[in-house]
Amino acid sequence: MTTTIVHTGFHKTGTTSIQEFLAARREWLAAQNVFYEPDGTVSLTEHHRLACWLSTHRISPGPNDLFTPERERYSSMLQARSLKAENFSYPFSTTNPIRLISSEIFNTFDLAELIKMKSFLGSIDRFILYVRNGIGFIY
Repeated sequence: MTTTIVHTGFHKTGTTSIQEFLAARREWLAAQNVFYEPDGTVSLTEHHRLACWLSTHRISPGPNDLFTPERERYSSMLQARSLKAENFSYPFSTTNPIRLISSEIFNTFDLAELIKMKSFLGSIDRFILYVRNGIGFIY
């Protein structure tokens, strides 16, 4: 049985630094039975393509709607929504008991997208979300 941990965070909460740290230590993590294999599309450190594929096109406000336009730019740039489930077999290719998936885009998900993520990944045992005072993001 695999434990699935999803990591996300609002922008400027250190998520990219954490992703880079994890990616640089893949071998060590594997020795600790943690599978962290990013989808390798943007910088080889995160799972943005998977997050965009699981998301639905949205131009109207939703949760954390300040970052929805960025999510849509990534989805378009990565052509993520045109991909098939087979493109995302890597999270299932592990025999490690812990699977870690990370993308800031997950923090833009609404309930339907979270349900879709669970139906694709299976049970999500932990959801780690980094937040900070959003007042700094007001224009």
